[in-house]
Amino acid sequence: MIKSDIYTKSIRAIRFLFYKDISVQDQISITEILDEGFLSLFWQLKKEDRAHSLEVMKRVKKISKEKEMYKLALVHDIGKVCSDIGWFGRIFAGIGFNRSVTANKYKDHEIMGKFLLMRTKTVTNEDIKLYIDHLIIDRHQLLERCDY
Repeated sequence: MIKSDIYTKSIRAIRFLFYKDISVQDQISITEILDEGFLSLFWQLKKEDRAHSLEVMKRVKKISKEKEMYKLALVHDIGKVCSDIGWFGRIFAGIGFNRSVTANKYKDHEIMGKFLLMRTKTVTNEDIKLYIDHLIIDRHQLLERCDY
């Protein structure tokens, strides 16, 4: 792990402790971006993951007008609903000390998200393809620049 990666993970860990519930105005904007399938999954995320995803979307909005990217920003961590892992577990999983099944699900949350979407009846095939193409296959550069 390189120094900047450790720095980024440290900042994320600290921010995780201070995330608050999403404001009503932000909740309204989320419902305007996500359709039924994604929206139901989004609300299953822990509040910290929802707040982080909202932050990522706000950063994406500053540099892009692509509504599809707003949607992806909000659901990029959707696979984390498959791993109920707390703050310490996430830190230890991120640095490789926690190798439990739950930690592996957390580390592989994008792949877990793909399987979760495929099992959700209200998620469209187009949304699944968008998720797979941009998050799993090509690791969309815009999201990479905004996910910190």
